[in-house]
Amino acid sequence: MRPSPQASTGVIAAFVRHRNAANLFMILFVLFGWWGLGNLNRQLMPNTEVRSVQVSISWPGATAEDVERNVLLLIEPAVQSVEGVISMTSNAREGRGSITLNFERTVEMQTAERLVQTAVSSVTGLPDGAETPSVSAPRFFDPVAAIAISGPFPEEALRRYAREIRDGLLASGVDRVEFTGYRDRQIVIEVDDAKLRQLGLTLDDLSAALTPNFADQPSGSLSGDFDAQIRAAANELSAQEIAQTEILSSASGQSLTFGDVATITDTFDPDTPLGYMRGEPAIKLQVSRAASADTVTTFEAVQAYVEQLQPTLPQSLQAVVFDAAADQVNQRLGLLISNGVAGFVLVLVVLFLFLDGRIAIWVAMGIPIAIMGTLGAMYLMGLTLDMISMFALMMVLGIIVDDAIVVGEHTATLYRQGLSRTEAAIRAASAMAAPVIASALTTIAAFAPIWLVGDVVGQIVSPLPVVVVAVLIASLIECFFILPGHLAHALPRERKQAGRFRRTFDKGFDFFRDRIFGGLAALSYSWRYVTAAIALTITLGALGVYGSGALRFEFFPTAEGESFNISAQFQAGTPQSEMGTTIQAIEDAVSEVEAGLTPDGEQLIVTTYASLDLEEGRANFDVYLTPSEERSVRTSDITQAINDNLPAVAGVESIGVREYRGGPQGSAIDVRFVGADAATLKLAAEDLKDVLEGFDEVDTAFDTLFYGSPELVMALNARGTALGFDLASLGSQIRSAFQGENVATIASNDDEITVRLVRTIDAQGSSALRDMWVRSPDGEYVPLSSIVSFSEQQGFAFIAREEGSTAVSVRAPVGEGVDHADILARLEADYLPAIVNRYGISYEFGGRQAEQNAAFADLGTGMIVALAVMYIIISWIFAAYFTPLAVMVIIPFGVAGAVWGHYLLGHNLTIISMMGMLGLAGILVNSSIVLISRMNERRAEGEGLRDAAIGASRDRLRAVMLTSLTTIGGLLPLLFETSLVAQMLVPMALTIVSGLTLATLLVLFLVPAVLGIGADIRAVMQWLFLTPNALTVREMLAGRQHLSPPPDPAE
Repeated sequence: MRPSPQASTGVIAAFVRHRNAANLFMILFVLFGWWGLGNLNRQLMPNTEVRSVQVSISWPGATAEDVERNVLLLIEPAVQSVEGVISMTSNAREGRGSITLNFERTVEMQTAERLVQTAVSSVTGLPDGAETPSVSAPRFFDPVAAIAISGPFPEEALRRYAREIRDGLLASGVDRVEFTGYRDRQIVIEVDDAKLRQLGLTLDDLSAALTPNFADQPSGSLSGDFDAQIRAAANELSAQEIAQTEILSSASGQSLTFGDVATITDTFDPDTPLGYMRGEPAIKLQVSRAASADTVTTFEAVQAYVEQLQPTLPQSLQAVVFDAAADQVNQRLGLLISNGVAGFVLVLVVLFLFLDGRIAIWVAMGIPIAIMGTLGAMYLMGLTLDMISMFALMMVLGIIVDDAIVVGEHTATLYRQGLSRTEAAIRAASAMAAPVIASALTTIAAFAPIWLVGDVVGQIVSPLPVVVVAVLIASLIECFFILPGHLAHALPRERKQAGRFRRTFDKGFDFFRDRIFGGLAALSYSWRYVTAAIALTITLGALGVYGSGALRFEFFPTAEGESFNISAQFQAGTPQSEMGTTIQAIEDAVSEVEAGLTPDGEQLIVTTYASLDLEEGRANFDVYLTPSEERSVRTSDITQAINDNLPAVAGVESIGVREYRGGPQGSAIDVRFVGADAATLKLAAEDLKDVLEGFDEVDTAFDTLFYGSPELVMALNARGTALGFDLASLGSQIRSAFQGENVATIASNDDEITVRLVRTIDAQGSSALRDMWVRSPDGEYVPLSSIVSFSEQQGFAFIAREEGSTAVSVRAPVGEGVDHADILARLEADYLPAIVNRYGISYEFGGRQAEQNAAFADLGTGMIVALAVMYIIISWIFAAYFTPLAVMVIIPFGVAGAVWGHYLLGHNLTIISMMGMLGLAGILVNSSIVLISRMNERRAEGEGLRDAAIGASRDRLRAVMLTSLTTIGGLLPLLFETSLVAQMLVPMALTIVSGLTLATLLVLFLVPAVLGIGADIRAVMQWLFLTPNALTVREMLAGRQHLSPPPDPAE
């Protein structure tokens, strides 16, 4: 039917008829995008905010059990009730404890920190020796690079160079620089216990003699002829200065100095971890950026500073820059850009193949215009250019032009029917507004619930739905306010015969559409139950593939790690010399593996850096590899070789290798026991570790409850009570004797110096305690053994707690390709029930399994929300209740296509695949909406359901193929990307490509068939319920329900 030539009016008409409105709007989009692109930060992955507040408290000399019983049990009830807290974990260590509170995403963290501080301040009854609890909320800083310095220099010289480099980096614009292996100066004053008793002095007396001389003191001011401020200046702090400080002096001039009673040593803090690079003493500077800083720009500042500094350093001082995030950012963003360009070229090929050249040009122009508008919006929303946001832009390359294709094709149709080019553009945009907006809204509804996924997984993928929504909104604006104006000017004023290629292609396509496809569409409608059965068989086959285990599930795919860690936990009491020997043995093992695996012309390892934590009894050995694309040896092969080559060293309780990967960091196997005291939970953990170590898939297992040093427990006897002793004062004296006490921490020449008083006793081991003398309240010294009784027991160095209860987790990594869910299922079926019954405890899964369960729960909620919103949108557009079901019936078959795609191409299903299925649902219904919209138009013109459904499939064949092929073409290059770093994103691309491919083959046949089946059901129901004018059985068998208007049975 020829359209009416009457001129159209409205907003779209005003934009089209305006001489330069479309160009001005396009220029505005481009400028907006350039502004955003110039300000967007580049980084590897999105910022992940730690929504937690930590409470820390120190209690020098206390055991882990003391900290748990006397500190944590007091503070936990006060802070757990703070508004917005969703979980609480805490731990007690020897000498300190901490509580971590995790908050809901809607809570403002400054408010949370203030509420926790108020709750902690209300706690009373903390031990006298405990320090005031500190409350802090972690601030986001992202590592950019590391610099390690080492060489044949004294420790003080390395410290000086490290400070110079730190100050220079901060001055060049770096946000934060942290030291590892940098030990603060400490002046230790060792006083003989016997001399103290002989002089009748205590450590508190010595501390009082020292403290007044450490800092300058303001002493007033002079006024009059000479105005001046008076200041009492302290001498420079040094061991010699302290040795000359007087403790006592008499009127006769005799004095007692610290040099007379003490040995004074200028040394370094022994509790700070030591650092080693390639086996040599070293200091590492970790350079980090704030959330608002650009990774690449920050690293360029680091590089420029190091290049400028290098000539000024001694030749023997090694300064190595490694673990540079900017290299990964440039490489991986470049990879996505190259794939995006390839996808864009494929989209252009499809457009020029199916559309008139002039229309194809302006339809294709919608891609850069919408992306530029999105880049500006991304900056305003605080997003960054990272792997996820770039993938989102790449994923929507084909989706962007879907609405433009529909408008452009309909414009060409109206133009061929005789309308002017201006009127054709206006009417096409107006007529397609409802289905195009509905399609965009359903796609938005499908992607938006991904934002509901919480935890680390949700934060990593959170830019994906935001970018998709921004792109779709930008494409709608471009489609209705920019594209029609360009089409109106691009089409020729006088209609000309199409070129030879266009005539040939269109003729061939028309033949395929009308003869071949039209015949198949009619056949599939006539045999609609067979069509539905075939589609159902494909779907059930996909379920069978997954249910049979032929297709595995992997929670979160990550790129190959470019560094790994070797962690060794030492037994309590292991000497420092043995720990140092272990680090050297690990270095030798790494060097041996490097020599054996490195091919000619390649480099495997950039450097190694180890830290030795004497206080925790742990060594962490980090190995930094060359980028994965520059070596042929895989990280898993290196870690396996090192794991096989690790030395067996005396005093090492456990040792393991862990590859650093992005994404959630939970252990593959993590079983948490609760419901009993620490000793009972430890026994259960030991039993489970024995079970796990018998599994071939598990290399090593460990638990989170570590034995500490043996404990000597004192109990005050009757004599001690009679002499006036109490546990608090007695504990204070003993703690000062064995732990010493910090007198002061003084800033001196860009350095911090801690002055520490320590009492020395000739006896060693437990004899030092048993032979000790203590001062009674009346000033007399008595043997400690005369006022207390002693007993021995084994304590713990670390106690973990979950939600206010003691908890022990048993963790184990698994080999590459091993399904941790299978191991957990075997544990749950064959071993865990016996263990929990034996000890009367309960268990729950943590780590990767807990993260997976939480993500599935969030995705399940998101799926329900997405489907409900899509149904409402489609029902509103078509003003019907059954039609949305016919539109959405294609979704399960698209999911089946995604499953088949993963199976045939050898990829595992992942949580990223599941998120892709959510988005796929929104993309799939777009074709159904366009198809049913056209069918309704034909029915409004008087056609029956059968003819309208088959005719609509023919009419929309080109549009459906175009929109599907452009979406597939945009993602196809990534699907076959062999780069290891892109493998995390392949599952979502594969989900959309394979699901859309199968759904496109089915939608043009299945949706009409479902509508036909719906008509059959409606007719049967009307007959069953004796509805007026219901068809008879004979009429239904004749198919009269598929005609319009249906004949009146009464006639």
